Amino acid sequence: MCRRILKLVGLFLFVCCFSVFSAKAEVAIRTTQWVNDTICVAFDFRLSKHEKISSEPGGLDILLHNAEILDKKALADNQSAVYKIRKISADKPLTYDVFYVVCGDTCEPRSVAGEIIQNELLSESEVAKIFEAHENYNPLAYLILIAFLGGLVLNLMPCVFPIISLKIFSIAKVAGKSLYDVRKETGLFAGGIFSVFFALGTLLHYLKETASSIGWGFFMQEPACVFSLMLIFLACALHFFGIYHFRMPHISENSRRTAGAFLSGVLSGIASSSCVGPFAGVALAGAVLGTEGIQSYALLLALSSGVALPYILIALFPNLIRHMPKPGAWLQIFQNFMGYAMLASTAWIFSILLSQLGTDSAIKILLTVIAMVFLLNQLVNSEGHKTWRCIVVAGIIALTAVGYRQTMHSSSEQIHWHMYDPSKFEGMKKENEKIFLNFTADWCLNCKYNETVFGDEQIVEIFRKNEITAIKCDWTKRDDKITSLLRQYNSISVPLYVLIIDGKTKILPNILTKKDLVKAIER
Repeated sequence: MCRRILKLVGLFLFVCCFSVFSAKAEVAIRTTQWVNDTICVAFDFRLSKHEKISSEPGGLDILLHNAEILDKKALADNQSAVYKIRKISADKPLTYDVFYVVCGDTCEPRSVAGEIIQNELLSESEVAKIFEAHENYNPLAYLILIAFLGGLVLNLMPCVFPIISLKIFSIAKVAGKSLYDVRKETGLFAGGIFSVFFALGTLLHYLKETASSIGWGFFMQEPACVFSLMLIFLACALHFFGIYHFRMPHISENSRRTAGAFLSGVLSGIASSSCVGPFAGVALAGAVLGTEGIQSYALLLALSSGVALPYILIALFPNLIRHMPKPGAWLQIFQNFMGYAMLASTAWIFSILLSQLGTDSAIKILLTVIAMVFLLNQLVNSEGHKTWRCIVVAGIIALTAVGYRQTMHSSSEQIHWHMYDPSKFEGMKKENEKIFLNFTADWCLNCKYNETVFGDEQIVEIFRKNEITAIKCDWTKRDDKITSLLRQYNSISVPLYVLIIDGKTKILPNILTKKDLVKAIER
């Protein structure tokens, strides 16, 4: 009986080992001859009839090392893949890593790795047939179509639609004017969109040479650019609500409309380029990463053409504008609606600043913007007082500078705070560690004012150099543990700052200064 059990166990182990080793051998490698450091390699996946390689992202990944991929082609539902490659370094081997997921009754991930060695099992005629069929397929034409469709969809994206409404509102106003005026305004609007995409494409290709990590929408990673876009969106909202109508002095009405149409197109192009909707992501990847020169610009032209298509059609066929309703009471309702839409876009932009800069800097920027709106309202309502108007304008300029300065303070530059934990705190005191306690709350204005000290580079460096553990005792919500700790230091309110070094405790002033903090640590 025991012998039978042992035989069954042995057979089971043999089957398991065979299946493991056979799985590794399910990828066959065939190559052509080397020709001037170039070779074609076929990866053939030998699967059973009920199995196939997953078509999901990550279902098949082939990594080639010490190789430049000149061309590639997938065949028969990913069950074969042919690569035309050039060896980069003659002194290093040409190796591969293949990761794939085989799906039958269940899905199973597999992998195989090895060195590519010439075996001449892949004939030149087979390679010619494969890549001849590949050449008949024009991926650029496909990407151009995808880019165009992506541009059309971008008109409906939340970050673009409010800007498009500016042009719709403008078109509605000129519906009763000459067809020439309609054609000129819509054409200039489309030209503004094209100019933005062309400029960004040129800038990206220039930056790619020096910064390989640059990608599409890179300007939205810069808080200063995001803040600028936030001000523009807010200005559009104020314009829609009638709080302030932005005009260019000493310029004729015709010139103002011409410049306004083009700048509206530029703003629409900027908003469009910050979004990547359906289809647009594939086209942008092809434009930025996969193509060069004229092909890249062709993709960007197709994308911007999709964004500008409605206005191109109106410019080409201005009679279409006659199907729009004439200006009337509905226009005021639409104007108010779009004002709220622009405020929603402003809130979206502010949420980006919130994640980039942290709560403190973002709230300071928000307060700065509110003050700017207040001064702008004073500017509108000040009649004839030139001195006061000059003071208000200077205040708006100063607040704008303050806002931009806040964008330079990233939350990553501040001290790393540990949240208060009673057991860990007691352990640190027993180990005689250096500790700084910051009792704070989001509703405490003094606390928020004092926190500007912690963003100072010298303070951050002093904390790091002296190995001081910074602990934040957040009292925003009721917390009996923090309340108990406050009473240990004879306090029942925030802010409170406690420095513990070498077992000695020092209470710092409620209005904290950089000088006080530096002096306390150094002593």
